[in-house]
Amino acid sequence: MERYEAYKDSGVGWIGEIPEGWILGRTKNCFTHHKEIAGEAADNYERLALTMKGVLKRDKEDSDGLQPGSFDGYQILRENELVFKLIDLENIKTSRVGLSPYVGIVSPVYIILYRGCDNRFSYYWYTNLYNNNVFNFLGGNGVRSALNASDLLNFPYPLLDEEEEQSIADFLDEKTAEIDDIVSETERSIELLREYRKSVISEAVTKGLDPDAPMKDSGVEWIGEIPEGWACSKVKFAFVNRDSQRVPIESSLRKQSDGGLYPYYGASGVVDYIDEYIFDEPLLLIGEDGANLRLRNLPIVYLAEGKYWVNNHAHILQPDTCILLKYAAFLLELADLENFLTGTTMPKLTQENLGNIPVVLPSLGEQKQIADYLDAKTSEIDALIADKERQVELLKEYRKSLISEAVTGKFKVPGVS
Repeated sequence: MERYEAYKDSGVGWIGEIPEGWILGRTKNCFTHHKEIAGEAADNYERLALTMKGVLKRDKEDSDGLQPGSFDGYQILRENELVFKLIDLENIKTSRVGLSPYVGIVSPVYIILYRGCDNRFSYYWYTNLYNNNVFNFLGGNGVRSALNASDLLNFPYPLLDEEEEQSIADFLDEKTAEIDDIVSETERSIELLREYRKSVISEAVTKGLDPDAPMKDSGVEWIGEIPEGWACSKVKFAFVNRDSQRVPIESSLRKQSDGGLYPYYGASGVVDYIDEYIFDEPLLLIGEDGANLRLRNLPIVYLAEGKYWVNNHAHILQPDTCILLKYAAFLLELADLENFLTGTTMPKLTQENLGNIPVVLPSLGEQKQIADYLDAKTSEIDALIADKERQVELLKEYRKSLISEAVTGKFKVPGVS
């Protein structure tokens, strides 16, 4: 990329050098803040929400998250306006900035900035702040840290002419769209690999490795036919439940992953590391509660080995003599949990319902053959998935870097004189 002829120190650490001809002003030099409450007119507007995918329309009946009793207190957001969510800044994994393509109403806690021209460059500028956690660093150390409109209006902002802003925005629109397309294609291939992995496991643990084996109906819809010599049972008969031994630990007593010695398991796998352990034997862990129970592309079954601790959000199963641990892990990974979950907003798999999940039992010899086969096969697939996930992360980092360097003038985009 071509660079500008000369550079100067911006005086702001996270910006670094900027082209010598650029002037670094403040947001208030270009933008004004407004808060137009919809009041009784709220019914005339669609509801909008700032998400990780930008400003999107949201059904007023959507019950996810906090739901207001009335939308009269919501504010009007118009097309081409910037909207910010600068509350709870200790959370670095939530949306912070958006450029609205719609007219609608948004939460009164959002901050809206107005400027009567193309705001695409501005969106990329503040996206760079978001990508570099600048909002979070400046939000204070409180549990509910936040920035207000006055804080935002005093943020640094480059005072460029409209033509240069548009050239940078045009360049970033084109390049980020190309990157996003590649990311989408790669993520789709990851999903296909996960579906393939699931089908490989399903075929092996429900049909066996002998394609010529005579079959019979298992009586379980998601299992279908199984080889004639296999038995059907339930989790409560094939495992010993050891939930009584799981123990939560106060967060203040936990160590960070670089300080603790032993994994601390919860509903989502390893959730922390600590300096004590309860278990020192291979056991099967299954999430008890949480949204993951309904997200079929995420694991809820974990084979825990070595020394570890389990909290009260994961069930603990010890295989009986009729089932091998690795085979059981593959089998339960496929279980159709929908009919065994309680709760809506917070799905829960009770110990009783877990015990009633059906399992199929080949001979121990067949179980070992199936587990060995799946170990090898899923390792190959997992390696492909991991490689593609690394590609996605690299592309996303490149996207962030491209935005950062373009909006801070580290290179001159085509069309800029």
